Amino acid sequence: MSDLLRLLPRTIKISFADIAIETSDNIKFKDECYGEYNSKENKITLADDIEDKDMANTLLHEIVHAAVWYGGLKDEGSVLEDDKNEEHVINIVTNQLCQIFRDNPKLLTVISKGLKGKNGRAKKRDQTMALSQKVFERYTFHKNRK
Repeated sequence: MSDLLRLLPRTIKISFADIAIETSDNIKFKDECYGEYNSKENKITLADDIEDKDMANTLLHEIVHAAVWYGGLKDEGSVLEDDKNEEHVINIVTNQLCQIFRDNPKLLTVISKGLKGKNGRAKKRDQTMALSQKVFERYTFHKNRK
């Protein structure tokens, strides 16, 4: 088993759901695919004998499947209702994202920090909120006030 597989969390959050992540030595994964997302069981299963690069790509691929499911893109009449179309689109998107992340390693750090609101306007907003909190505390009556 890859050291990278040992770093996998047991669950991840997608939309409102907690998706379990497991590994398997099932023969299906050796012959047919490296992983799968099961919407009925809310579970991503990855083959336990794949190289790190394939594991990372497969994990992202299955995460996108789950996001498509919870985003309603598989619903009747939706753009990815047909399983062949879904698989084709997800393969393209996942492979492109993996290439972008591999060729631009700082990008994931930038995206992560941006989503946490630690830069730019969010930082100014946090500072403004901290100042208003101090004003509020100044005018709050405390029990020990004489």
